[in-house]
Amino acid sequence: MVKLDETPLPGVGMRYDFDSRSGKRVGVITHRDGRREIFVARRDDPDACAESIVLADDEAEAVADLLGGSAVTRRLETSMQDIQGLAMDWLPLPDTSPFVGELLGSTMMRTRTGTSIVAVMRGQQAVP
Repeated sequence: MVKLDETPLPGVGMRYDFDSRSGKRVGVITHRDGRREIFVARRDDPDACAESIVLADDEAEAVADLLGGSAVTRRLETSMQDIQGLAMDWLPLPDTSPFVGELLGSTMMRTRTGTSIVAVMRGQQAVP
Protein backbone atom coordinates (compact mmCIF):
# COMPACT_ATOMS: atom_id res chain seq x y z
CA MET A 1 0.00 0.00 0.00
CA VAL A 2 1.24 3.49 -0.86
CA LYS A 3 2.12 5.70 2.12
CA LEU A 4 0.35 9.00 1.50
CA ASP A 5 1.85 11.98 3.32
CA GLU A 6 -0.40 14.91 4.25
CA THR A 7 1.20 18.28 4.94
CA PRO A 8 -0.71 21.43 5.95
CA LEU A 9 0.41 24.46 3.95
CA PRO A 10 -0.54 27.48 6.09
CA GLY A 11 -2.33 30.10 4.03
CA VAL A 12 -2.33 27.80 0.98
CA GLY A 13 -4.13 24.52 1.72
CA MET A 14 -2.95 20.91 1.97
CA ARG A 15 -0.27 18.90 0.22
CA TYR A 16 -0.77 15.17 -0.38
CA ASP A 17 2.15 13.24 -1.83
CA PHE A 18 3.91 9.89 -2.00
CA ASP A 19 7.07 8.25 -3.33
CA SER A 20 6.29 6.43 -6.57
CA ARG A 21 8.02 3.22 -7.64
CA SER A 22 9.50 5.18 -10.56
CA GLY A 23 11.61 7.17 -8.09
CA LYS A 24 9.62 10.40 -8.28
CA ARG A 25 7.61 12.17 -5.60
CA VAL A 26 4.03 12.62 -6.88
CA GLY A 27 1.38 14.72 -5.24
CA VAL A 28 -1.54 17.09 -5.24
CA ILE A 29 -1.86 20.47 -3.56
CA THR A 30 -5.42 21.43 -2.69
CA HIS A 31 -5.56 25.20 -2.39
CA ARG A 32 -7.92 26.96 0.01
CA ASP A 33 -9.68 28.58 -2.95
CA GLY A 34 -10.54 25.15 -4.38
CA ARG A 35 -7.81 24.90 -7.04
CA ARG A 36 -5.94 21.62 -7.33
CA GLU A 37 -2.39 21.26 -8.54
CA ILE A 38 -0.66 18.04 -9.54
CA PHE A 39 3.11 17.99 -9.15
CA VAL A 40 6.11 15.75 -9.67
CA ALA A 41 9.30 16.28 -7.67
CA ARG A 42 12.56 14.49 -6.95
CA ARG A 43 12.32 11.95 -4.16
CA ASP A 44 15.45 13.34 -2.46
CA ASP A 45 14.12 16.93 -2.57
CA PRO A 46 10.30 17.00 -2.55
CA ASP A 47 10.30 20.80 -2.61
CA ALA A 48 12.19 20.88 -5.93
CA CYS A 49 9.15 20.60 -8.16
CA ALA A 50 10.03 19.23 -11.61
CA GLU A 51 6.57 19.74 -13.11
CA SER A 52 3.29 21.24 -11.94
CA ILE A 53 -0.15 21.43 -13.54
CA VAL A 54 -3.04 23.48 -12.12
CA LEU A 55 -6.39 21.83 -12.86
CA ALA A 56 -9.81 23.43 -13.20
CA ASP A 57 -12.62 21.78 -11.24
CA ASP A 58 -13.90 19.74 -14.18
CA GLU A 59 -10.35 18.67 -15.12
CA ALA A 60 -9.60 17.53 -11.56
CA GLU A 61 -12.85 15.56 -11.52
CA ALA A 62 -11.99 13.92 -14.86
CA VAL A 63 -8.52 12.91 -13.61
CA ALA A 64 -10.03 11.51 -10.40
CA ASP A 65 -12.50 9.46 -12.44
CA LEU A 66 -9.75 8.21 -14.75
CA LEU A 67 -7.64 7.16 -11.77
CA GLY A 68 -10.48 5.23 -10.17
CA GLY A 69 -11.89 7.62 -7.57
CA SER A 70 -10.47 8.61 -4.25
CA ALA A 71 -8.61 6.33 -1.86
CA VAL A 72 -9.26 9.00 0.79
CA THR A 73 -13.02 8.59 0.37
CA ARG A 74 -12.74 4.79 0.41
CA ARG A 75 -10.57 4.87 3.56
CA LEU A 76 -13.01 7.26 5.24
CA GLU A 77 -15.90 4.89 4.57
CA THR A 78 -14.08 1.95 6.20
CA SER A 79 -12.64 3.90 9.14
CA MET A 80 -15.81 5.82 10.07
CA GLN A 81 -17.09 2.87 12.08
CA ASP A 82 -13.87 2.74 14.15
CA ILE A 83 -13.88 6.33 15.45
CA GLN A 84 -15.91 7.01 18.58
CA GLY A 85 -17.67 10.36 18.66
CA LEU A 86 -17.33 11.04 14.93
CA ALA A 87 -20.54 11.71 13.09
CA MET A 88 -21.08 11.92 9.36
CA ASP A 89 -24.15 13.32 7.70
CA TRP A 90 -25.36 13.85 4.16
CA LEU A 91 -26.85 17.27 3.50
CA PRO A 92 -28.56 18.09 0.20
CA LEU A 93 -27.78 21.48 -1.31
CA PRO A 94 -31.00 23.01 -2.69
CA ASP A 95 -30.88 25.05 -5.89
CA THR A 96 -31.75 28.12 -3.80
CA SER A 97 -28.66 27.84 -1.59
CA PRO A 98 -26.29 30.83 -1.69
CA PHE A 99 -23.43 28.29 -1.99
CA VAL A 100 -24.51 26.90 -5.37
CA GLY A 101 -21.76 27.56 -7.89
CA GLU A 102 -19.31 28.78 -5.22
CA LEU A 103 -15.91 27.27 -4.43
CA LEU A 104 -16.00 25.19 -1.26
CA GLY A 105 -13.24 27.30 0.31
CA SER A 106 -15.17 30.51 -0.25
CA THR A 107 -18.04 29.24 1.92
CA MET A 108 -15.74 29.28 4.99
CA MET A 109 -17.92 26.41 6.25
CA ARG A 110 -15.32 25.06 8.71
CA THR A 111 -14.64 28.51 10.16
CA ARG A 112 -18.32 29.38 10.43
CA THR A 113 -19.69 26.06 11.71
CA GLY A 114 -16.79 23.95 13.03
CA THR A 115 -17.70 21.13 10.66
CA SER A 116 -15.55 19.67 7.91
CA ILE A 117 -16.83 18.84 4.46
CA VAL A 118 -14.91 15.79 3.27
CA ALA A 119 -16.63 15.25 -0.07
CA VAL A 120 -19.31 16.58 -2.37
CA MET A 121 -21.58 14.08 -4.10
CA ARG A 122 -22.43 14.79 -7.74
CA GLY A 123 -24.84 12.10 -8.84
CA GLN A 124 -23.24 8.84 -7.69
CA GLN A 125 -19.68 10.27 -7.77
CA ALA A 126 -17.90 11.48 -4.61
CA VAL A 127 -15.61 14.47 -5.18
CA PRO A 128 -13.23 14.75 -2.19
